[in-house]
Amino acid sequence: MAKTTITHEKNLFMRPCPKQIRFSGYLRLFLFMFVVFTSTQFKVNGQTGIKIGVVADIAYSPDGSKIAIAAGSPICSDNSEHFIKIIDSESQIELQSLQGHTCPILSVAWSPDGTKLASTGQDNKILIWDIATGQSILVMTHANSFGQFSLDWSPDGTRLVSLIEGGRRVDVWDMSTEQYLSYLEGHEDSVNDIEWSPSGNQLASGSSDRTIRIWDFATRTTIMSLSEHTASVIAVGWSPDGSKIASGGADNTLRIWDASTGQPLTVFSSSTPIMALSWSNDSSRVASANGDGNIQVIHLLPEPTIDTLQTGLGPLLDVEWNPQNSDEFAYFGRDTGRDSGAQGVLFDQLSIPVANASQDQTITDTDNDGSELVSLEGSSSSDSDGTIVDYVWTEDDVEIATGVSPQVELAVGIHSIVLTVTDNDGLTDTDTVTTTVFE
Repeated sequence: MAKTTITHEKNLFMRPCPKQIRFSGYLRLFLFMFVVFTSTQFKVNGQTGIKIGVVADIAYSPDGSKIAIAAGSPICSDNSEHFIKIIDSESQIELQSLQGHTCPILSVAWSPDGTKLASTGQDNKILIWDIATGQSILVMTHANSFGQFSLDWSPDGTRLVSLIEGGRRVDVWDMSTEQYLSYLEGHEDSVNDIEWSPSGNQLASGSSDRTIRIWDFATRTTIMSLSEHTASVIAVGWSPDGSKIASGGADNTLRIWDASTGQPLTVFSSSTPIMALSWSNDSSRVASANGDGNIQVIHLLPEPTIDTLQTGLGPLLDVEWNPQNSDEFAYFGRDTGRDSGAQGVLFDQLSIPVANASQDQTITDTDNDGSELVSLEGSSSSDSDGTIVDYVWTEDDVEIATGVSPQVELAVGIHSIVLTVTDNDGLTDTDTVTTTVFE
């Protein structure tokens, strides 16, 4: 297939893009998987992986079998120093290395059928790659733009949206005609993230103007503007079932919205900005990559709970769920300087511990003094890939005991006691036991 080059000329508003933080320092990518590791891999700080270089973006293929990793030099140079690695997500074997960009690659996105990959970066090119051959088959450029940093395919594969670094609008490319199509405009500051709805009829964009806009693609107009954030909106994402939208921002909050009404449903706070987010394939969980180096996994059902993964890195820059495996996600962030020469893709197993506070119990105040010594039992808690290192028992958010099987003095009445366990990876889980002390 012959390569086609498309150039779109348009004066654009430009300003420094906040996502240029992607190339501040060394990056390290972690993939959490259920895998059997081979001897060809190496370990850094107890985690297994393959060397890859400075990572800029990652994307799972639609069937979850492959991972595209944009990596290479953080400065413009010969195209051999800027590459996309296609990795088998099960074996971690490199399948392909795609080269063609001459500046840092900032974004990669798979076509919905998994046969093509789009990439873009600071050389102001969008390259479309044929995965079967490993060759670029289409080049699209903005003649007057500073660079491009974000891509997303429509669910039917006929449209591709892109963002210009510092630009206030969303550009749309027609992939069936291989032509620039139109743009969406209305934000009052730079657009930081863009994503199609699962239906393909709408898009959500997050901006430094502190709003999320929901666009009707057919009319190119704004349907709703969501404005609860108090600082820049950095990341947006539709739930796979299309019912909700998640947004994360520089105001240290992750917010969940009703996609049909635009009403806020719930908000979760962090100590640092939310740099990226991703939904699990069953729409029940959202993972956020935070500026403090932690991953927060928010379980929305049956009621909101949060598990925290402490990565040991500096600010995290991206997180991606495997679209076919709700127990697997990948993330990367800035290295804190520890083994900074060992840049690469690291693989590990994600397994959240299971807290078990045993059965509810009923106790009688045998000496009628108004309280009774009660034994709490957390020994049935488990962690399939490690060990539990901390047991904390609380009542009304006040710590009352620590340890696996502590004894506590409880007054006559009904007590709802929460056990929080933490494993050696920093992951947590909770369970509640109700203890009733009768007179």
